[in-house]
Amino acid sequence: MKEAVSQNIQSDNLSHQNAIKNKEEQKARIKKFRDQLEIGTILYTSWGYEQTNVDFYQVIEKSRAYCVIRELKQAYDATGSMQGYVVPLPNEFTSKEPMKKKIMDNYIVIHQSANATVLDFELLPTGTKVYKRCYTSSYA
Repeated sequence: MKEAVSQNIQSDNLSHQNAIKNKEEQKARIKKFRDQLEIGTILYTSWGYEQTNVDFYQVIEKSRAYCVIRELKQAYDATGSMQGYVVPLPNEFTSKEPMKKKIMDNYIVIHQSANATVLDFELLPTGTKVYKRCYTSSYA
């Protein structure tokens, strides 16, 4: 009985230590992402059921734990019936109001169904950013 109690205590202590370690690692990741996120960064979401919705956002303001983003217009390249690829149009905003969002662990929550992450890009020798295109589809 003493042996089982001792094992349970050790197991609980190890679980608690792991939880603390995981929490500290998460805090470090959040801090790193907050430090790396800059004004002008393009974020994107890809979400939906029976279709793939893609939205792009640009960071327009940033404080320590929060940023203000605006939704961007996008260029659409159709590849078939109700499907294709989209890319963001930086600095070309939709008419939607800016949104203040908390900077999380490598993402920003846009709404219940969508988290925005940084959109990959290739930097040309001229300094121009060419953003990754994202697949999109719709359902009639």
